[in-house]
Amino acid sequence: MSRTTDRPRSQEPRDPVTIFIIDEDRLLAEALGQVLAVEEFAVSGIASPGPGAIDDVRRSVPDVVILGVDTPTSSDMSLGRMIVDVAERSRILVLASNVDRSHVRDVSRAGLHGCMPKDVSVSELVRAVHALARGGTSARPKASDAFRATVDDAADPPSARLTPRELEVLKLVARGAAGRTIARRLGISENTVRTHSQSILEKLELHSRLEAAAYAIGSGLVRFGSPEENELAG
Repeated sequence: MSRTTDRPRSQEPRDPVTIFIIDEDRLLAEALGQVLAVEEFAVSGIASPGPGAIDDVRRSVPDVVILGVDTPTSSDMSLGRMIVDVAERSRILVLASNVDRSHVRDVSRAGLHGCMPKDVSVSELVRAVHALARGGTSARPKASDAFRATVDDAADPPSARLTPRELEVLKLVARGAAGRTIARRLGISENTVRTHSQSILEKLELHSRLEAAAYAIGSGLVRFGSPEENELAG
C-alpha cells in the first residue's frame, strides 16, 4: 500500500520541522545540517546508511528524512522503504548527485516521497522539505526538471510509453498468441514481433512474456470478452 497519502491531523509536523540526514559523506551531511538549522529546521540526527541509521530514525521519527546518495540504486530504495516501515510518519526525500527522469520514477515507484538533485538551491530544498513535512506527495520547485518529473511520471501508467503497434503486440501476447500468430495477425515479420516484444519488456521494466501478459491483464489493457479483444483474437 502506498504511504504517500496525506497525514491525519494528529500527525501534523512539529514546529520546527524535524530533519534527519543520511549520507555516506559525513562532511557534506554535517554542512547540510548546518544550512538547514539556519533555516530554522531542527536536525534530529546525522548518520551513514545502514542499520544504525534505521534505528536512529525509528527512535526520533523525524518529519523528513533526507537520504543523500550518488545515483539512486535499488539498495537506496530498499533503505528508504525500511525507513518508511519503521517510521511511517516520516517522509523520505532522496537527494542525489546524479539523477534523471528514470531515477525519479524509480524513487516514486518505491513508495518514497521525492527526489532532487544535490545542486538545487537552498531555497528550493527548503520549500521541498516544508511541502513534504506538510504531507504533500511531492514538492516541485521550478528550477528542478528532475524533481518536477516525480508526479508527472508517476501519474502516467507505464503502458503510456508503448507505441500503438507495441500495444497491439502486448494485447495479443496477453491472449496467449505465439510470435508466428502475432506476425500473421498484424501483417509483420516474426523478427519485427521479437523487436516489439523486447521493446515492450524494456519499457515496462519486465523480464518475460508471462510478466507482460500479467501486466496487460492486471492493468485492464486486455478485457476478455470485449468486442475489441474478440476482434484482436480473431
